[in-house]
Amino acid sequence: LFRSGAPPAAPAARVEMDSSRFLKLCRECKLIDATGGKSTFNAARADLIFAKVKAQGHSKITFEEFTRALDLVATERGMPAEDMRSLVMNADGPLLTRLVHA
Repeated sequence: LFRSGAPPAAPAARVEMDSSRFLKLCRECKLIDATGGKSTFNAARADLIFAKVKAQGHSKITFEEFTRALDLVATERGMPAEDMRSLVMNADGPLLTRLVHA
């Protein structure tokens, strides 16, 4: 799933994910809460977690940073990290959308 969120031309040795793809993954895995409670995990929190785990001076995260980000998302959502990993691993993959011009 991480690999599918990376650009198609990324070399296998160093696969990275940018913040927009991380946010897309969070949305598609239904990690972003639609409710407005105090413990809401929203797009802003996802962006903050992404910024927290990425290396300084870089705009993308590695797989290792991605796994740390998932652990932080799990903490934010109040669930075990292993459950979070399972949820993401069992996702269907990226949703592909296209515009149809009439």
